[in-house]
This record gives sequence, C-alpha cells and structure tokens, in this order.
Amino acid sequence: QDFWRVPHFFRDMEADLEEEEEYIESLHFPGEAPKRRVRLLDQSERDLLIQGLKLKFQRATTAYLKATPNSRSKDNLEE
Repeated sequence: QDFWRVPHFFRDMEADLEEEEEYIESLHFPGEAPKRRVRLLDQSERDLLIQGLKLKFQRATTAYLKATPNSRSKDNLEE
C-alpha cells in the first residue's frame, strides 16, 4: 500500500535541505556568484550584536521571573 511513500513534510524538508546544500556549495566556488550575498562580520560588529542579544535575554529573563505563574503567557511576556 503506502509503505514506501514519503510523507509530504519530509519532501518539504528535503527540498529545504537541497536548497541549503546548493547555497553552501556555492560558497566554495568563488568564481560563481552566490544567490544571496553573505559577508563575515567584523569583530566589533559581532561583539555589538552579542552584547545586544545578551541584554535582550537578560530583560526577557527578568520579566519572566517577575511575572506570576498565571501571567506567564507569551503575549504578556513579549511586551
């Protein structure tokens, strides 16, 4: 019957993985233009992003810990 049939969500995942694999392979061949532009971040840019993410995480954690257990819904905490 349907023993050898691939579920639709695996087909979608396979298509995503193939697209990602093509993109990664395009990075190895500098002669070919990649489909998307990618650049490495400078250390200062990287540090600034990490600092911002740590601050956001700290604020989110503080808001979560201050909230009562009944008010810890996603909508209340995303404000």
